[in-house]
Amino acid sequence: MALTARRPLVCCRRSPLLVTLLVGGLVAATAHADYKEAYKKALDAIAQKRWTEASSQLRLAIAERPEAAGVLGAGTLFRRYTPHYWLGVALAEQGQCKSALDVFDVAAKQGKLSKEEERDLAVRRQACQARMGQTSDAVTQAQREVEAAAAAAFQVAGVEGSPVMRGVWREGSPSFAARQQPATAQLASARALLGRSQTDLDPDKAAEAGRLAQQARRELESLLTDATARRDALAGQAQRGLADLHKTADEARKSVSFVTRSLAPLPEAIAKRCEKLEELLTGAAAADLGTPAPELQRIQDALRVALRDLRAAVKPPPDDLQRAAAAYLSGDYAATLSVLATAQFSEPRAMAHACLLKAAALHGLHAIQPALGEQNEQQAREELRRCVGLPSPVRPVADAFPPSFVALYDEVAAEPRPQG
Repeated sequence: MALTARRPLVCCRRSPLLVTLLVGGLVAATAHADYKEAYKKALDAIAQKRWTEASSQLRLAIAERPEAAGVLGAGTLFRRYTPHYWLGVALAEQGQCKSALDVFDVAAKQGKLSKEEERDLAVRRQACQARMGQTSDAVTQAQREVEAAAAAAFQVAGVEGSPVMRGVWREGSPSFAARQQPATAQLASARALLGRSQTDLDPDKAAEAGRLAQQARRELESLLTDATARRDALAGQAQRGLADLHKTADEARKSVSFVTRSLAPLPEAIAKRCEKLEELLTGAAAADLGTPAPELQRIQDALRVALRDLRAAVKPPPDDLQRAAAAYLSGDYAATLSVLATAQFSEPRAMAHACLLKAAALHGLHAIQPALGEQNEQQAREELRRCVGLPSPVRPVADAFPPSFVALYDEVAAEPRPQG
């Protein structure tokens, strides 16, 4: 009885080492069962063509035990353990030929394959390689179509960016913009599909990408033809409008310059008209091919009106005075004196300008021929004394006469005047 009573106590007293060994064995047995269970689930999924699930289970099994083995007989599993082979099968069935070929290589190196598996591996490897070749050819062809469509899209964008097209790209029905948008969207779809075809090794997707790109290219090329014709027409119209505007602006600029130089100091009414023209000339200088045709016409019309107003306010100088002024400004002082020698002026302001031009021409002759003595300079000084004594004298302006002549005029004007 005493011996029997002691047995439970002895039985329950276990050493730490024994417990460790028992637990370790249990863990090892569980892990061993895990990869077999994953392998069995993978084979069941393959039998039912659930390729994605099969791939996942096979990767679990390989993570636990990557080495192939002969027939496994534990539990209900009596199959060769060739997980890389079956993973290659599942990947190949999903179209992932690159990955399938990699794991097929591992399976072949490990061995343990049955004759049937070896034959199937060879067939599948050949099929994948053929598929990759077909996909490569299809991708190359599709890439050409995508690049051609992209080149057309680039040219269309260039026409769209032309200054003359800014205001018309979205006009009309359908507008250029309405035709451009779906074609560029189709090109984007072709690019995306081409990328997927390369990833999936799918020649059908590559072919579809090429077809989409070809359609996009045709529409873009048609758009390019129409848009280019419109751009060229508008550019020609804009260039003609700019040429007309520049001609009017040059005419206005010359008129302002002549009036400013000939009538200085300007009467207030004329000065205001010159200021108005200067403002319009600034606007005309800013016009370019991108300026809408109606705006070009508006600027030109305003310039013409302002120019007419200025000319109406300024009585043109006599022809002889204009010829004398032109000769002087060109540096032909002898011709200036020749014109003025026979000219007669009755209007006081014309008389004052004629006097000033004669004195300036004499001063100029002295400047270019100093060896002839002081005769011309003395004559210039005497002529200036006459100019200063006229009823409506005019002072020479710095932008029309040299500084030496302006200084001489100021010197003569400062001389004491005889009484009476």
